[in-house]
This record gives sequence, structure tokens and C-alpha cells, in this order.
Amino acid sequence: MTFSTFLSDVADWMDTQLTLLTQIGYIPSYKPKSSKPSPKLLEDEEGWIALIEDVWTYIITCRAKYKGKGIVKAFMIILIDTSGIEVKDGSFKKSSSLAKQNDAKPAPALLKAHELLNVIEKKHMCADHKKPCLVWNDGTHYKFTTSDLAKWAHLASIHRANIDEPPNELNLTDSIKHQKTAKKMIAESEPPLWIQQMMGVVMGGMVARNNNAVNSSTPRSLLSWSQDGHPPCSPGLRQPYKCATTSSPIDYPDVTIWLDGLESNPACGWKQSNYTRYGAALAEHDIDDLSNLVRLKPEKLEELGGMTHGMANRLLSFAMDDIQVLQEHGKFARLE
Repeated sequence: MTFSTFLSDVADWMDTQLTLLTQIGYIPSYKPKSSKPSPKLLEDEEGWIALIEDVWTYIITCRAKYKGKGIVKAFMIILIDTSGIEVKDGSFKKSSSLAKQNDAKPAPALLKAHELLNVIEKKHMCADHKKPCLVWNDGTHYKFTTSDLAKWAHLASIHRANIDEPPNELNLTDSIKHQKTAKKMIAESEPPLWIQQMMGVVMGGMVARNNNAVNSSTPRSLLSWSQDGHPPCSPGLRQPYKCATTSSPIDYPDVTIWLDGLESNPACGWKQSNYTRYGAALAEHDIDDLSNLVRLKPEKLEELGGMTHGMANRLLSFAMDDIQVLQEHGKFARLE
């Protein structure tokens, strides 16, 4: 999930406009408690990656305790709208004038900016990336961020910019450097699959459904984790297994090789699970590749593999994840 996709989903859940989501901050619940917490701004793709890495570091640190048997306590990421909040000596004070503006009906200029935002998006839509882009003379594509588009639309609404060329106020030279840095970080250290899926359900705790929801400074829970440190069992997280519909056959990995991959993966081989011990038992029942394994019910896998019910559920969960990635991309990281 990209930062732009995340903001779009947040806007849908909150039933609000993207132009009102340019000053979102977040507070992880696992940070030291404070009566006056200071949120970090979530402004661009680089900040989005920093959030993912922060969560991942916390999980790894928790698991490393007690000789690798540490448990990740349940936590959440709280979103806060920082617009209209003044930071003084670490405290938050909402200015009365801004509070009145937030409570009032949207001004005509804001509505016009929202309309212009749609026009700008359509005019600069890139067929290659399926999102608004700026194409330089050398063929390089810069993907406009939601913040870029919102600022551009606002400037156009007050006649300080046109919809054909991005305004100088966007500082695109600096933005391009940040975007290249973010891409490099993603390429060099992509988070594990289940971390990426976790980010796909960050809107699970958000139920705000009114026009003023985004202007409220009330914390909203985004991520909820189970006591054992695994992502929550949510319909948005675990998609039911579906047979591939691609024209070319998929080469499903051998179960024993796949179990070896789980054992060597730090995100899966925790608590010395020793997944490889089940390979021989499954092979005896002709459960030889991942497509056979994923069709079993937990109770049947428990019986055939001689494992606990919890282990059967865990293996099927990992298998469903990898099947989905395999069908979509033709490969998955556990075997690379």
C-alpha cells in the first residue's frame, strides 16, 4: 500500500475530502506514555515508510526479549488531525479562530479547490503509473503526492496557479529527491508480507462518518494487534483462497521447501516453531505442494500433520498469504 492509497482510503472511511488530509499526524501507543503527546507528521511516502519501519523495529525488539521468546503486546497507531493545533511547550492548544473556522461550513473557495483537484488529477493522469505524474524532458516521471495536488488546487482556486503547469510553490526539485530516496528505501528493505498486509487494514478502527470528523482532534485507532504479535484476524486481512484464473499454470512450491522457507524467515520462524518437522507427515498423505496444503481445513491439517490446532491455523494463514502473492506476482519472498 502506497501513501497516496492510504490517504484515499482514509478519506473514504471518513467521508471527507483529500484536501483536508494534508496535516495528519500519528502517535504509536507503544511509545512512552505522556499527558502531552507530540504526534509525528505523516506528510509523504518517506514518512509512511518511516512509520512502517518504526512498527517493525518495535515488533523485532519485543520478540528479541527473553532469549527470543518475547511477546508483542497489543498496540495501535492513532491518527490525529494537526491542522488548527498550536504546539507550545509540548502541549496542544487549538486556536479559537481556527476552531470556529472548522465548525463553520466549508467556504466556497474550499469547494472550488476540491473541484480543481479532480480536474488537475485527470489532466495529468499518467497511463503508465495510473496516477498524476509530471514527465520531465529526459523521460523521468515524478508522481505527484496528495499533498502536492491539494496545494496546487488551493493555489489555483485563489488564482495563483493554473492547472497546466505545477506552481513553483510545490518545490518539486526537493520533492523529486525525496521520492527517489523513498523508492531506494523500499527496494533495499521491503517489509515482510504480513507487515504490508497489516498496513492494508489500518482503517479498521476508523468509523467517523460526518463532515466534521476530520477536523476533530480526537484520536482514532488504526491498528489493533493480537497478544501474540500477529496481525488481527480481519476480513480485510485474510482473503479467502481462490483458484488462479491466469492463462499460464502456476508452479506451486514443494511443501517441504516452503516449510524450510518459513523456518528461515524471521517474521515466521519465531518461538522455534520447527516447521520442517511436518514435511514428512504431509508428504505421506500426498500433500506435496502448496496448492494441496491450502485446500485443507485446519482440523484436517491438524490430523494429517500431527500438529496442534494453533499450528495448523498458522500454517494455513501463511500458505494463503503466499498463494495470493504467487498468483498476483508469480513469486514470493520466502523462497528467494
